[in-house]
Amino acid sequence: MKQDHFYLVGQWKNFSDRMQTVSYNGTIILPYYAKDVHIVAAGSYTDIQILLDGKAIAVNDSGLDLKNGTAHISEHRLYNIVSSEQVGSHILTIIAHQGCQIYTFTFG
Repeated sequence: MKQDHFYLVGQWKNFSDRMQTVSYNGTIILPYYAKDVHIVAAGSYTDIQILLDGKAIAVNDSGLDLKNGTAHISEHRLYNIVSSEQVGSHILTIIAHQGCQIYTFTFG
């Protein structure tokens, strides 16, 4: 996998400004090098599950918007999903339920 490229699993609809899950679950796989990961997302009360390096994300790597590895997407806004103590190379996996809309990723 190439760093800073994302890979989609499942059925997604590609709009000019976002991607939206069409299948019951859609997955985004994103190799990255950073400390923090944010996404701009929207949806009608949908959840996303976050895995880091193929495992449930540890509490000390969880962003402010995660609880038990899950973020509740209820409005169009920026969500902090990863907040690690150090910069590093990781593989982020986002499992999104149907109707979830992902606009962009930002890194810190």
